[in-house]
Amino acid sequence: MANEPHIRSSGREVVGEKGSGCWRCGYSRVGIGQGTPCPECGSPAIRPVDAEPDESVWEEPTTSDALSGRVPDDAVTYARWLDARVAERDVGRSWSMTGLIALGAGPFAVVGAFAGAIWGGGQGFFGAIVLVVFGPIVEEVCKVALATYVVERKPYLFLSRTQILICAGAAGLVFSVIENLLYLHVYVRLPSAELVLWRWTVCVALHVGCSVLAGMGLASAWRDGMRDKRRPDLVPATRWLVGAIVLHGAYNALAIMLERGGVLF
Repeated sequence: MANEPHIRSSGREVVGEKGSGCWRCGYSRVGIGQGTPCPECGSPAIRPVDAEPDESVWEEPTTSDALSGRVPDDAVTYARWLDARVAERDVGRSWSMTGLIALGAGPFAVVGAFAGAIWGGGQGFFGAIVLVVFGPIVEEVCKVALATYVVERKPYLFLSRTQILICAGAAGLVFSVIENLLYLHVYVRLPSAELVLWRWTVCVALHVGCSVLAGMGLASAWRDGMRDKRRPDLVPATRWLVGAIVLHGAYNALAIMLERGGVLF
């Protein structure tokens, strides 16, 4: 079974270049295809722990001990791949990545919000639907999109749940700062002191709170995946994200009703 072609194989065939050698015996692999075992010792071209677990037959959903027997010691599995990545991870790199996501997620969400506004801009009923439904969906998804990618594809880059919550909270904070600067210096001419106070308190708390709420589900998915050495299950995390979207949409609906009553937000 281990020698069967993989159903998700990329089909790419990379030929070894000058200087490349077998990871086990050192035999030159110049001119040997990536999918071809070493002609000297029979080892696979890539160390099992360096291969993508998505392309391993031992990660197929139908694989079981009853059908395939015990997993060979050199077989590629998600747990072994994760152990190898965790052993090699760097604390400085992890926190640098956290900082980049924390600073970049907010502007990324602003771009997403602009794209949504262009697509669904306007007044009237459809404009209100965009503000209450589509706007919160785009903003909340974009604010945690980068952290979600890391949790799903490279979970070993995070050291703790705290880093995920920092990424989520900072995304909401940076997003709200950019949004407030646009509202108070571009969209609204001569904003009142009450509006300025509202935007720098309630709106900031809303964006940070919603982002942290979505981040809590993501952090729990990461913790469970790292503990059980399996791919993070993002389905439970989606419920937290939906909660953040509903909270954000409810605030927008309240703001629209108050604005139509003469209160500017």
